[in-house]
Amino acid sequence: MFWLSIAMVLISSEIVLAYLYVNVIRQPKQLVSNINIDELQDKIKSLEDQVSSIRVAQGMRRRDG
Repeated sequence: MFWLSIAMVLISSEIVLAYLYVNVIRQPKQLVSNINIDELQDKIKSLEDQVSSIRVAQGMRRRDG
């Protein structure tokens, strides 16, 4: 009787997982493309400026040390 209950749990879990897997394949979630390119370019420029200032500071430290 114990083995029967374990088998039923395994079978039911496999059925549920198969159902969920099929639903994910049939209806894939669409990527939301609300990305503003200008904002991303501004962020990238600010990060590049930060990196360059860090490099300059490291170079100054090496010359002083």
